[in-house]
Amino acid sequence: PALRGVVFDLDGTLTVPNLDFAEMYRRCGVDRRLDILREIAAMPPHRAREATAVVDEMEAEGRRTLQLINGAVACAQWLASRRIPMALVTRNTQETVKHFHARLWEPQGLPPLSPALSRDGVVGASDSPLSELPAKPDPAAMFAIAKVWGVPVGPGLVMVGDSPSNDVAFGKAAGVSTVLLDSSRKHEEGLGPNTPDLHVQSLAELPHLFAEHFRL
Repeated sequence: PALRGVVFDLDGTLTVPNLDFAEMYRRCGVDRRLDILREIAAMPPHRAREATAVVDEMEAEGRRTLQLINGAVACAQWLASRRIPMALVTRNTQETVKHFHARLWEPQGLPPLSPALSRDGVVGASDSPLSELPAKPDPAAMFAIAKVWGVPVGPGLVMVGDSPSNDVAFGKAAGVSTVLLDSSRKHEEGLGPNTPDLHVQSLAELPHLFAEHFRL
């Protein structure tokens, strides 16, 4: 298929993972096997506020040490040079996405990822209808991005992320191609329905794989 666009996750995909999720789940009182955002949404209001404050506090701390992951710039430069659109779908906040763009991404001469969908809305467009979309792995965000880009949803779109249960499942549910970034090689087997189409250890591998598997 023709490569029509690439959608990235943020934490652990474009940036080095720096959040202690075990501690976050513990402080929020959520079982590590469950989806923390869904669990918080189902909590009584006072507990949900407390848990949300914990997540926001830890994410704010993480912004101070945010770094681009190896291969991210080279991959994005390759895509940008071919005018292949890039978007972002993350369970991080708008504040983190703004910080990422301003401090890490744009100083590299890269265009902002657009649309950039966070868990609390579309970055730079708070009144956008995209702001009401559910979080991954619900596929609604992918359909919305394809509509903004004016391209069909299908294997010509690619979802790139580091989580089989959030990112790969999100791409599979939407019917697009999927790439799992697995730098520590911890997801090499047993992924079942969340098995990606492509499995890489570095984003630097993607230009070659895109050229091999897609029309450019």
